[in-house]
Amino acid sequence: MNHDGHRRRQQEVLRAVVALCREDAQVLGVTVAGSYARGENDAFSDLDMECYLVDEARTGAAELHQRVSMVAPTLCVLYLYDRHGLYLFTDGVRLDLMYKPPSLIRVDSSDGVLILHDPRDVLATEFGADFRRAPRAHPKYFAAGDSAYVGWFLWMFRQIYTWTKRGAQRGERGFDKLAAAADSLRRVRASLVEMRLWTLDRGDYLARLDPDMAARLSDTYTRLVPTELLTATLTLLTEYERVCPLYCSKSGVAYPAERVAILRRVLADFDQLR
Repeated sequence: MNHDGHRRRQQEVLRAVVALCREDAQVLGVTVAGSYARGENDAFSDLDMECYLVDEARTGAAELHQRVSMVAPTLCVLYLYDRHGLYLFTDGVRLDLMYKPPSLIRVDSSDGVLILHDPRDVLATEFGADFRRAPRAHPKYFAAGDSAYVGWFLWMFRQIYTWTKRGAQRGERGFDKLAAAADSLRRVRASLVEMRLWTLDRGDYLARLDPDMAARLSDTYTRLVPTELLTATLTLLTEYERVCPLYCSKSGVAYPAERVAILRRVLADFDQLR
């Protein structure tokens, strides 16, 4: 089986779902987005579909979900929050289908979306009419302009470094310390990505918006090997020194250049210890 074979399977599922919706008087319209809508889907793609119902109560959504789950044999079917259908079929196709009220038609984004079923031309005339792109969300757990967020990274860098050094001493705590260091490294990396996207105020892939940063971060995914973890920590600290001044300028807080320099000296001191 090649990619074309998987594309045919995806097409079969999509056609079967649209056919069900065409037979259902409660369905106002159906769309597909993502890689399928862009013509870039392959075997690894999901089908991202949305089904708009005729009333705000979404009458018949649960029943339609059950019918969709039977268009082909499945490995797993989930119905989350009374509106989100997830279907994993035995041929490997995954369908992600949202059941929505008609009030969302005007406020949802129509960018990169294909209309598959629209018997009353409601989507053709109203889809995305009132859509307003929201600003990029600030990184989690802190508010914009909170200097504690900037300082949090310094705490985390020291924590990763010392846990890694402790893990390098081996013993019964060695594995747990290295695993904890790797988890903290992941949290710092994720927050740096959020910080950068917030400075750009864009909701897109990092590799599309800042490919150089994405390439550098890709080198910080390591094994639980002390030397690799320490090198990755210093790489992320350098990335922090690149991104944080941009963040500080946008959020109106001072970049702690002197404290960063002190932290580097502290980490250099730890490098001399076993």
